[in-house]
Amino acid sequence: MILYIALPGAAQLPGSPAAPSTTVPPSKRVWSQVVEPEVPYRRLDFRDKFIFQLHENFRTASLIPLFVSAGTSQGWDNAPHYGSDEAGFGERLGAAALRQASMRFLSDGLMPALLREDPRYFRKAYGGYAARGLYAASRAFVSQRDSGRSGINYANITGHLLAMGLTMTYYPHQDTNGGTVFRGTALSLLGSAGNNLFLEFIPDVLHKFHERKAGAVIGEPKTPR
Repeated sequence: MILYIALPGAAQLPGSPAAPSTTVPPSKRVWSQVVEPEVPYRRLDFRDKFIFQLHENFRTASLIPLFVSAGTSQGWDNAPHYGSDEAGFGERLGAAALRQASMRFLSDGLMPALLREDPRYFRKAYGGYAARGLYAASRAFVSQRDSGRSGINYANITGHLLAMGLTMTYYPHQDTNGGTVFRGTALSLLGSAGNNLFLEFIPDVLHKFHERKAGAVIGEPKTPR
């Protein structure tokens, strides 16, 4: 249903021109995860996509999901089964880092370069919350092509699947099976959809916060001298 709603044949994503312009000079915004609808579109070329995945892998915020993943796995003592002691947590953290690095290299760098897809999230920003939420979640499965049109997000799907397949080389033997790979792929794609929801709505939350903060400052009574 998500694909049916979010992938109307030759539909274009919000903020994307029919013929992508390459005249916009490079800037730091190119390496942002998010493309805002009012920002001029700059297509990432083959080399750019590999640089983009490096930015994704080495930005400070990338540490958060590593500790969340390792901590959750440690708390439930589930796959990968490294044990529940301190050494086990270290192994889980290392496995999570390796899995995340390989996923980003494949789904944000190599596969988008080969398949000519854009790995960034194109924010909708306008409209009802339900429509925006559905759009954001669907971008885990629908992407923008280098041509400016939308299509199935093969890069994200195959990138996550291949990265989970690689876990069979470093997960404990009881976790190196097809079931673990496909369950992990499904969960990581759900995580990708959740990340898109965060990217879509966090600017709204921050804007509201700053509005309230500014209103509180303006509304403060002046202290008499």
